[in-house]
Amino acid sequence: MEKRKYRRASSNVEIKYEVIEDSLAMAFYTGTRNFSAEGACFISFKKLEIGTSLRIEFVIPDLKKAVVAKGKVIWAKPLKINDEKAADIFEIGVHMFGLSEIEKMAIEQYAMAKT
Repeated sequence: MEKRKYRRASSNVEIKYEVIEDSLAMAFYTGTRNFSAEGACFISFKKLEIGTSLRIEFVIPDLKKAVVAKGKVIWAKPLKINDEKAADIFEIGVHMFGLSEIEKMAIEQYAMAKT
């Protein structure tokens, strides 16, 4: 049974993320594997620990402006390619919050169009 509140778009959208607790506050750019109005899965070349707080920024093509959200890592696992773990490449699952209702609706409409 599906327990997600929002539809998930299986789409590669470029995102920028920063670890909030990191004193260097470096920005990392990557692509999503999928995302919704409350969560995202993206690829990282850096392992992020569960509970890590992030600042996330991405553009929904239909919205034509940057969406900025806070997020928390809820899972992280090595990426598998042909059932083999890829060295230093991870899939990161993030719960996102702080989005406006307009942003959530735009993401939901985008997800509906991509399914």
